[in-house]
Amino acid sequence: MVSAEVARLDYHSAPGGPPRTIPLLAAYPGVRTFSFRSASMAHGRLAAYAADGRELATYDDELAAALRAGQRF
Repeated sequence: MVSAEVARLDYHSAPGGPPRTIPLLAAYPGVRTFSFRSASMAHGRLAAYAADGRELATYDDELAAALRAGQRF
């Protein structure tokens, strides 16, 4: 979920690769949700942007940690 402050969410599947905009869906007032698939999130980067184009936050270490936590050995 993301706050209403987030106007755009982009996912980069590899360093230097073009971003893919992730659709945001209004679930509740002031909160939106999203969902996407990626073949691998090992090098993924999620970036949240404000309506004025300002980057609000990025998540790359978190994606890699989630990937490691979900791996089976």
